[in-house]
Amino acid sequence: MNTLLFYDIETSGLSKTFDQVIEFAAIRTTMEFAEIERVHFYVQLTRDTVPSPGAFITHRITTAKLAEGLPEHEAINRIHKILNTPGTISLGYNTLGFDDEFLRFSFFRCLLTPYTHQYLNSCARMDLYPLVILYSLYNPAVMKWPHINDKPSMKLEEIAKANNWLTGQAHHAMTDVEATLSLAKALASSNAMWQYALGYFNKQLDWQRTCDSCPVVLQDFIQHCYQGVLISGKFGYANNFTVPALCFGQHKHYKNQIVWLRLDSLSLADISSDLGRTSAVIIRKQLAQAPIVLPWREQYLQHISAQRLAIVAENLIFLQNNSTLLLDIYEYAINDQYAEVAGVDIDACLYLQDFPSRATVDVCRDLCNSLAENADTSLLASIKDEVTHKRAVRYIWRFYPQLMTAELEEQISHYLQGYLNGSSEIIDFKGGYKLTPQQVYLSIKELQKKDLDKQQQQILIDLIAYVQEKFAP
Repeated sequence: MNTLLFYDIETSGLSKTFDQVIEFAAIRTTMEFAEIERVHFYVQLTRDTVPSPGAFITHRITTAKLAEGLPEHEAINRIHKILNTPGTISLGYNTLGFDDEFLRFSFFRCLLTPYTHQYLNSCARMDLYPLVILYSLYNPAVMKWPHINDKPSMKLEEIAKANNWLTGQAHHAMTDVEATLSLAKALASSNAMWQYALGYFNKQLDWQRTCDSCPVVLQDFIQHCYQGVLISGKFGYANNFTVPALCFGQHKHYKNQIVWLRLDSLSLADISSDLGRTSAVIIRKQLAQAPIVLPWREQYLQHISAQRLAIVAENLIFLQNNSTLLLDIYEYAINDQYAEVAGVDIDACLYLQDFPSRATVDVCRDLCNSLAENADTSLLASIKDEVTHKRAVRYIWRFYPQLMTAELEEQISHYLQGYLNGSSEIIDFKGGYKLTPQQVYLSIKELQKKDLDKQQQQILIDLIAYVQEKFAP
């Protein structure tokens, strides 16, 4: 039996690789929204989590409150079991844009399988945010829509206020979960659209709809060149969240990505001498995630201006008359790869690794159990994969420091120096950096110049004390 798990997390910062969950809340319901259970807990900061001041004055969770929470590895194991309960469809507001990937790296850091909640044992994922964009365009009567500066606001907090769904402080995890559940009920009140929209989070159905509903154009040049309408919050209010595009099919290197060519933002004739500019009009979509694909039909073109449609028509004619350039653009788009980042930290290397073998999954599980039950590190020697071994050493260092030997301490010394005194940079897979204690002090100094209330001012004072205590050289 499938159930819906509405969940939300609050975090120590915005880095999906280096920050951590500090609050988790969830409500499990039937598919008809009858509540089954709810879960809520806080999470202790680990010994190497550097808290982001901007995050803390937003969610207003104090370091004292976190000290009463669960250790991170226990909390993440609990979340992993909740999301991997057979039949669970996990969802929230912008969860596929932030929370889900954040949890994926949390599972990875805690030696758990990072992807099984997406597909195993009838588990799946959804996200209400792209559906809210879709409803705002084609079925706005389901709820009241807040406006800020004469523009519609898609922030959950504003939507909840406008519809009287806010039951407590915004950015409190359970408050946001309750608001998200109310939002889902409102969207589902239009049952036919709701049931159809659920199909967008099924990979096979998402691709089938593209193939069946979007007309094939330029078929003399490219076998599967579908024309459709993409809907995403990333396209912005100025574009009515709507973009006309051509589907080039599956990316050659990133098999989970479908490549689209945007048709309305510039004249493709202008990039004919510089294929590098193609990147500005390439959209990479993962199946069962935003953008939502609609067929090229009159009722779905209403939010695209006449000026943009004219550019579309001009570009299609240009591509039809310049088949060689079309093929060049196609080859560039489906083969273009992300730039390699050197020195990616092991906490951030999830996407650089192959899927773990069954043996690796088993030994990591057995090691974690042995550490928890017997304080025994002997299974560490059974991990032959170098990266997994390093991750396991860091796991022991974080959660069982009393078991660290001089040899293991030596293995982790470079990492310690990097985050303690900034002697080396800790880099993620996109080239971003782990926050350092020195940067925390600078950030707090800037934030203290702003108009903060007493609670926020005290939170910053507490953060200074926390960082000084935990990260003193």
